[in-house]
Amino acid sequence: MKLSIAEVERQFSRQANHSLPDMMVRDNYLGKAGRLSRGGRGPNAPVPTRRDFARMILGLVSSRQAKTVVSGFERARALKLVVHRIEVGGVSNITDPPIPYETSLEDALVYCLNLCATDNRFRLAELKVEQSEFSPQAVLAFVYREEGASAGLEEATSMMCFVGTPAPEGRRPNAIEYDARIREHALKIMVDLYALSIQPEREDGPPAGTGEPVSLGTELSDDLPRGGNPEATDGLSKSSVCVNKVQPRSESHGRSSGGSSFPPTEISDDNSPYLRPDPVAAPAA
Repeated sequence: MKLSIAEVERQFSRQANHSLPDMMVRDNYLGKAGRLSRGGRGPNAPVPTRRDFARMILGLVSSRQAKTVVSGFERARALKLVVHRIEVGGVSNITDPPIPYETSLEDALVYCLNLCATDNRFRLAELKVEQSEFSPQAVLAFVYREEGASAGLEEATSMMCFVGTPAPEGRRPNAIEYDARIREHALKIMVDLYALSIQPEREDGPPAGTGEPVSLGTELSDDLPRGGNPEATDGLSKSSVCVNKVQPRSESHGRSSGGSSFPPTEISDDNSPYLRPDPVAAPAA
């Protein structure tokens, strides 16, 4: 089902308790700067690409004021992946990330959105961005089910740390800086909208795999398999994922308990999605 950018803004703002005018103004600035798809109204309204979803998210956390969103967005999107940490059962280890080092924050967010929207074993947990002109950092985290050493599966948290350009010689950063964090419940809503937008459509209307038409006014379900407690990841923003950046990288590849690999890491607007149930369809009786 194809959602317009305006419909994504309305759905997200209503369900995530965010200001719709603020999001619209930010997206309008990004669109004028050539960073979001542009179009007309009605049937000509722009439909977001997969990268547009990531850019709308980044636009929300890249600046304190909507009028400065473009400059903040350009800084945030270019942050580079330098550290990957996995936490399982209270034990934290630095390991190789599921995507290459030096991947930009924007590309990593596209990867994580697609991963969490197409595989319900994964859920996007947190995005935190420092709104700093020099040496900004960001943390992007997702949670998945890991094979435990003792009994079955347990939750593991993958945290990726990104850093930006240091202050030039002779320039000092501001004494006080701000950061912004998108919490899990809001990211879950955007993942649901992303999943709906890539859902294959049947010729007679409803998305494939569902027997009922989709109403855009329908509340997105809170009972999806990847759903979780938004409070469970509050501690991520206080974690030390960005410290010890000079430690040697682990020789392991992929997950921490045995080196099994994450799903494919292609980052593209044209990745073929896995088929999954419609996130806003009525649950089966």
